[in-house]
Amino acid sequence: MKKLTLVVLIAGMLSSGNIFGQIWPTGDESGDDDTSGIKYGAIIGAVTVDGKNYQQFGLRTDIPIGKLGFGMDIQLLLDEKGSIYKGDWDEWTDYLDKIYYIRWGRKGDPFYIKAGGLNFTTLGYGNILDSYTNMIEYPSVKRYGLDMSLKTRFVDAELIINNFKELMMEDPSMLVGTRIALKPLKKLAFGVSVASDFNEYNGLKDVDEDGYPDKLDAFPTDAALVTEYDLAFNNWVAKNPSYTAADLTQFNNNVKFAEEYYGANPTRKENLFNKNNNRSQLYIYSFDAGYPIIEGSKFSLDIFSHWTQISGYGWGMTMPGVRMKVGNFLTFTAEYRRQSSQFLYGYFNVNYELERAVFVQDPTTNSLVIKTKQRTLLEVDQTLDGYFAGLNINLFKLAYINFSYADMIGDELNRRSLIGELGLKKGLIPKISTIKGYYRQDNVENFLEWRTPATIMGGLVELEMGGVNIAFDYRWNFTDLNGDGLIRDKDETIKNIAVRTSVKF
Repeated sequence: MKKLTLVVLIAGMLSSGNIFGQIWPTGDESGDDDTSGIKYGAIIGAVTVDGKNYQQFGLRTDIPIGKLGFGMDIQLLLDEKGSIYKGDWDEWTDYLDKIYYIRWGRKGDPFYIKAGGLNFTTLGYGNILDSYTNMIEYPSVKRYGLDMSLKTRFVDAELIINNFKELMMEDPSMLVGTRIALKPLKKLAFGVSVASDFNEYNGLKDVDEDGYPDKLDAFPTDAALVTEYDLAFNNWVAKNPSYTAADLTQFNNNVKFAEEYYGANPTRKENLFNKNNNRSQLYIYSFDAGYPIIEGSKFSLDIFSHWTQISGYGWGMTMPGVRMKVGNFLTFTAEYRRQSSQFLYGYFNVNYELERAVFVQDPTTNSLVIKTKQRTLLEVDQTLDGYFAGLNINLFKLAYINFSYADMIGDELNRRSLIGELGLKKGLIPKISTIKGYYRQDNVENFLEWRTPATIMGGLVELEMGGVNIAFDYRWNFTDLNGDGLIRDKDETIKNIAVRTSVKF
């Protein structure tokens, strides 16, 4: 037990930034869905909340019990007097944040359900919702989603929700995707998929949940204040509780006050963007069909096709798509794709929560404007033809390779996606149970600029120390803050270091 405590403390002291967040961009690993036993993780460090310094102590556990599994994420913030920060415990939603996940069953079971953090989630063939995760900003942003599937003799069904917390907002909305597939002839399956983001503006950060995004809010952690005018007005009201309408007019027309507090043109919150009063919706639906030509444990071959429409925008189709599997050694997927303008395959992808809605700087006016993922559809202004190919190779007891590439070509436009992962098998290197690197970039013009908002890259190393494993997961994302199309500034690179420990019994 002393060894476990020491490892947990070391893991916490080595970690910084966003820890515990783990992304499995490719492959079949899913973090908390495995069966390797109870996991523990810890964090120790200093944080600043509302301008005050706290010492942070955190513990995360992943506990599988047969078909049931659950994870907890508990952290305490202590001030210089040893008092616990109550802001993490004063609302019932704070207790929801302590739940990392709850699940029943595993992916592929007749019935599977998981609520909480979603690491690697795909709907159907991935033409709408592909490798989505609500954990991309964890733990600084905690989302509580749902992944559920049901498989029967004649019907398959799936349901995915990104974040139940969005239902508790003043303007309830969230990302939802569902698919139902009928199998009238046992093998032949016909599927219908629908996905919608009911308000992309929920992607804008709003810590105090007052509706005004943090980028516009002068007081992002105080729901009662938005602009400097609000602060000055509250102070004035405190001194003049019995003010009249004439007093208020005089207050607002006071030139000296205006120049002292907010210049000649005061900013009022009524003139700022409020995401609770605005909505950006997107609907996508799809029809698919699939049939297994050859079924067998050593060799199988499936053929499929799907047609997808983004409501109000363009369409895309795959005809045909082929999936071949050779034992446990090789899986190969190939699709011929054709699409109209204003369309993207796998619209809701691994980076979606980062691309959903962001502030960028307009180069012409030098002002902040909101860019939603929906707006990127307008950048695809012509019909494209191309292909998708994916390859998964299991090199016996040495290594594995996961790779996929998509190339859509038009008269003057290209859209390319690249996903790659290379990992060594357990036991190949003594004391190292896992080592891998991964890279992903979606829907870019070319790969010369390898750092884009569509890029996610990193590596994972897991060490064996007696009966305890300790893993280090390094991940990089990028954001284009100034809207110049380039990633150059330090604050445009988001580095995440995750550390976790596990113990086998």
